[in-house]
Amino acid sequence: MTKEEEKKYNIIKKVVNKEMTRKEAMFELNLSRQQIYKHIIIFNEQRKNEFVHKNRGRTSMKKINKDIINELKFLFLDEYYDFNIEAFYEEITEKEKYKGKYEISYSTLYNAFLNDDIISPIAHKGTVKLYNDKMKSANQNKENILLEEKKEMMESRLIAWEKARPRKASNLFVFGQEVQMDACEKI
Repeated sequence: MTKEEEKKYNIIKKVVNKEMTRKEAMFELNLSRQQIYKHIIIFNEQRKNEFVHKNRGRTSMKKINKDIINELKFLFLDEYYDFNIEAFYEEITEKEKYKGKYEISYSTLYNAFLNDDIISPIAHKGTVKLYNDKMKSANQNKENILLEEKKEMMESRLIAWEKARPRKASNLFVFGQEVQMDACEKI
C-alpha cells in the first residue's frame, strides 16, 4: 500500500472505532459522504487490499508504443525531411495512406521529437540556439559519436533564416513616405 492508501485505511479505521466522525473523515480524505460509507463497508468486510488502487501494476491504455514513435521519426527524417513537425503531423493524420495507422496526438509527437533532438527545418532562432547550446554542452560531456551525427543531420536540414522568413514588406518603407498607386487600367 502507498502512503495515501494507508492513510485512507487508518482514517476509516478511526471512523469505525468512533475516534473520528464521518464528517471529519470527509474533509480529511476529500471524499463525499457516500464514498466514506462505501469505504466503511469495505473496511467492515475486512478487505484491506480493496483500498489499493485497481490499476496498480498495469500499463496505461493511452501509452504510445515506442515502435510507433521510432517509425514516425524515421518517416519524418527520410521522406518528410523538408516538412516542419506540424505539417508532418497533418500529413500522417489526413493522408489516406496513413489513415488510422498512427493514432498519436500532436503534443506527444512533438515531445518525442524534441526528446530525440529532432527540430523543425524552419525552427525559430531561439529554438535553434537552444539546440546548438545543448549540442555544445553535450560535446563537453564527451558524448561525441551520436551527437556529431545528429548535428550534421540537423545542419543539413535547417533552412537558412533569411530563406525561411523573408523580411516583411512593411520594413521597405520609411516613416513619412507616401506610396501612391494608380488603379487605372490604361497605361
